[in-house]
Amino acid sequence: MSVTKSLVVAPTNRRWTTMDLGLAAGVSLLAGLVYWRGAAPGLLFGDSGELQFAAWLAGLPHPTGYPLYILLGWAWTHLLAGLGLAEPARALNLLSAVFAALAVGLVYGTARLLAALGAPSSSPAAQRLAGLLAALTFAFTPTFWGQALVAEVYALHAALLALILGLALQWRSAPAASRGRWLAALGLALGLGLAHHRTTVLLLPVVAAFVWVDSGRGRRLRDLARLVAFAALPLLLYAFVPWAAARTPYLTVELAPGQAVELVDRSPAGLLSYVAGRTFAGELQGVGAAAQAVPDGLRRLRAELTWGGLFLAAVGLLHLARRGPRDVLGLTAGSFALLFGFNLFYTIGDIQVFYIGPALIACLWIGVAAAAAEGLAPALSKVLGRPLSPRTAALLGLPVAILPLVLIFSHADAVSRRNDHRAEQWWRQLLAADPPAGALLVTNDRDEMMPLWYLQQVEGARPDLTGIFPGLLPGDRWSDVGRVVEQALATGRPVARIKPMPGREVKAALGEPDPASGLTPVLGLHGDATPQRQQDTVLGNVVRLGGYNVSPLLAGPGSTLQVDLYWEPLQPLAVDLTSFVHLLLPDGTPIAQSDHRPGGVYYPTSLWRPGEVLRDRHWLSIPAEAEPGPYRLVAGLYELVDGQAQLLDQTPLGGSVGGERPPVVAGLVIKRTYANFADRIVLAGYEVGGPRLDVASLFGTAPEKGLPEDVLVLRLMWQPIRPSDRDYTLFVHLVDQSGTIVAQHDGPPMGGRYPTSVWQPGEALLDAVRMTLPADLPSGRYRLLVGLYDATDPNLPRLPARDAEGRRFPADQVPLLEVDVQ
Repeated sequence: MSVTKSLVVAPTNRRWTTMDLGLAAGVSLLAGLVYWRGAAPGLLFGDSGELQFAAWLAGLPHPTGYPLYILLGWAWTHLLAGLGLAEPARALNLLSAVFAALAVGLVYGTARLLAALGAPSSSPAAQRLAGLLAALTFAFTPTFWGQALVAEVYALHAALLALILGLALQWRSAPAASRGRWLAALGLALGLGLAHHRTTVLLLPVVAAFVWVDSGRGRRLRDLARLVAFAALPLLLYAFVPWAAARTPYLTVELAPGQAVELVDRSPAGLLSYVAGRTFAGELQGVGAAAQAVPDGLRRLRAELTWGGLFLAAVGLLHLARRGPRDVLGLTAGSFALLFGFNLFYTIGDIQVFYIGPALIACLWIGVAAAAAEGLAPALSKVLGRPLSPRTAALLGLPVAILPLVLIFSHADAVSRRNDHRAEQWWRQLLAADPPAGALLVTNDRDEMMPLWYLQQVEGARPDLTGIFPGLLPGDRWSDVGRVVEQALATGRPVARIKPMPGREVKAALGEPDPASGLTPVLGLHGDATPQRQQDTVLGNVVRLGGYNVSPLLAGPGSTLQVDLYWEPLQPLAVDLTSFVHLLLPDGTPIAQSDHRPGGVYYPTSLWRPGEVLRDRHWLSIPAEAEPGPYRLVAGLYELVDGQAQLLDQTPLGGSVGGERPPVVAGLVIKRTYANFADRIVLAGYEVGGPRLDVASLFGTAPEKGLPEDVLVLRLMWQPIRPSDRDYTLFVHLVDQSGTIVAQHDGPPMGGRYPTSVWQPGEALLDAVRMTLPADLPSGRYRLLVGLYDATDPNLPRLPARDAEGRRFPADQVPLLEVDVQ
């Protein structure tokens, strides 16, 4: 059908009448009452909370500024608050209900016009029914319905979209004498859309092409110039942005005395970037990824309209393509394609709200399908054997009413916000917990912090507090909650997190949380702490295990063991790894284990960065029926791939856990000596004896009876002065006058039943060593030497040994005495 032919259809069907105005007002009022009743009662999280205080103060919200919305919101909230009808937060929620109701009325008018063009043989009654069904369907699409109940920009955006499309159709059908006025109105509507939400720019090429086609050759440039001129006028509203930037108080955040940061670059270039929304440029993906997102986009559209609604929209679109004007098809289909296509490229978290526009256009096509149903009257008359009255024929599209009813009953409870007091109750509770004066409050989610800013900016509550979160400022230092905590602690101010974040304790030490609100002090970074036991092992060439803590050291059967691993990434980790700790018997038999993802969902390994130290806490329950210690520990990391563990690396941990604490030594007569091993262990005394030794008088008590002829008995008095992180090995050498070793013993002190890694400062431990002498050992004078070394190190390094004056013993061997072997 050519454009010329389309213009000769009765124009009265394509223009609003008094009845149309009444129906538009009625459906708008009906939807508005539903929205008003379900609107949120007050303060909200997220962008809604931000808009609530930004509108009240006429300040800048997040980019792109939304000057039209903020100015209208300022006037509305001050009007209702001034009349005592609503608090600012509640008032702005109600403004969305007003805008959404207006959008529904405008959808009626636009759908009425489109039905007249897409189903040109339909009656005015059928067209009005189509408009009502399209408006009611759109009114109760779940995302638009939800946005009508909270302070948000999308209800106004939908109203402007419906207005732009409706004015374009009205201009097309208007008499020549009034087309200039309608074109001016269309330009103003486009400009208002651009002054509100920047996705209106997607409509510009479609509307410009529509005006070009329908203007006629002699008027095209003049009409386009008129359109552009009137569209430019509302853009003057962007002058609000630099004015507001200069006076918005919350755009300056003082982290510490003399350390204030600016949330918006107030330079001309910075404000231009702000208005252009360049901060969201990183949310755009490539063509390949966008093509793969098509099924997801269709699922999102189906979530708004159901499969039945999409089918009806497709029927209406097909009818419009077959029977309607090509320029009108291009206007609606082109607008839908650009809005839907943009959503495929855009990966922002709240992308579902961007499907309100495509859903609105789909509802217009549903209206065309409803109007076209009147064309089924002749066929239905043949089936019934009698003609249908014009009124009955006009109502053949009425079954489409099932769609809005399905939407209402499917989503009414889910979208209602009338009892949503969560944000205000939570933050009142947090403030009642009395955070320390001047505290920095931390969360991983910007949305959770907006209610605090509202309470501070609108009500003046606790101005000394500062809420911070990832993304508060650009740059790597503010990219995740771990870095935010670092920035906060560096200021010297008290720091607290506002909610539990399981796994976040890998980054920082925490105080006791407030039981009512969850407010938890952040005490300091784990990188400032020193592990009890040093490890210094690199796993998989990507992460270093610097050390670990274990408690209690003497854990035994039936007890619970706490193990803290200290990780240090050597390079960025691309995946979320799982860590594990296994508890083993000396023979390697596993008896307990713990596996989890360090950092949980809030700070997993994929967010760790080189150089930081993370404390990974594990709990292991030792079975009551397990053998008594000592036990060994093994730690490592693996990646879960399709439910299967792929080991990155593992390492035995130096030192042991558990063991048999020997009885307290007191009152023994022993030969005193002094040897200090690495400032950890002191050898305080000894006894030695044996059948072939002429040293029996050295025993404080009688030597053991019945010893074999070839046995030397040595008792050593150990005194730990500092915890050890290794299980050291004792060596005892019997050497002749030339220094040649003629007999030796190597083994863990206390027979391994009480390893050195569990010794505690202040203990006095009596260790007994039996050393077998060679049967052919000639009689003579020999020297007895002792020392400690680390058998877990391939180089078997000895512990430095010094005497009471600090002089180091040669070869770190402590000479005890010379003995005569008979």
